[in-house]
Amino acid sequence: MTQITSKQISTATAAFIKDWAKLDNKVEDYLAKLKEKRTLMLDDLVAQGIAPHMLEGAGKGKENTPLYKSIHALFVSLQPAARQRAITGNPETMTKKQKAYRRESMQRVGSKISKLREALKGRLAPARTRTPGGATNQSSKANTNTPANITSSTPLKKFIETLSTGRSIINRVPGDQLSPAQSTEVQELLDDLIAKLSAIKGK
Repeated sequence: MTQITSKQISTATAAFIKDWAKLDNKVEDYLAKLKEKRTLMLDDLVAQGIAPHMLEGAGKGKENTPLYKSIHALFVSLQPAARQRAITGNPETMTKKQKAYRRESMQRVGSKISKLREALKGRLAPARTRTPGGATNQSSKANTNTPANITSSTPLKKFIETLSTGRSIINRVPGDQLSPAQSTEVQELLDDLIAKLSAIKGK
């Protein structure tokens, strides 16, 4: 049997590897820029005194605040033209299929606002202090990242609770195994996942 170590890769294989490497580099650059923009956005919101609860809708039949309206309008404007028309259109003149498309489009906007709100919650979470042994401790206050009104009455809610608990597990990992940057990155990923699951739960 020919040893794989003595075999050179073919031109086709090299091309596949090259294409993958180029795309991987682009993804890494994109994620780095995304993180930078996210930090600038959250810092600006905090500097303006905007709190997570200000990014919550008033509820059916109630008047939303000017701040919420402006953020909602911003996310609507970022949707494709067809979805913008569906959101701003009159549902009374729409077919069943058009109403479903409108509802889906509105959910997309709501999901983005929810993600922004959860990111801001994470940004304003109590600061963690590192103990002499390298582990981190959180404030004794309730975790503000946990989505409100969550019980274990459904599998999805229970799963979200488990994800929320994952933050405390991350905080107990010794510093030599998980750097502060890695811990922050993992917690941000948890925030995003919890926000998405919470949006699904609310539909």
